[in-house]
Amino acid sequence: KGTETKTGFQGRRVHRGLYITKTGRSVNADVNAAFNIMKKSKPNTSFEKIWSRGASTPLRLRVI
Repeated sequence: KGTETKTGFQGRRVHRGLYITKTGRSVNADVNAAFNIMKKSKPNTSFEKIWSRGASTPLRLRVI
């Protein structure tokens, strides 16, 4: 079956849309899921790059 590696669960989901990383940072759960998918295609990508650009907690806009 190849050399498949699994990583341990390193955070927790606190609310429906909020994920807390092992370092204590809060991240939108959808952003976290997208990052996990992205890691499969670009394994050297660091979450710190995304965090520093402010993409970890998107804003909800109410359109009137």
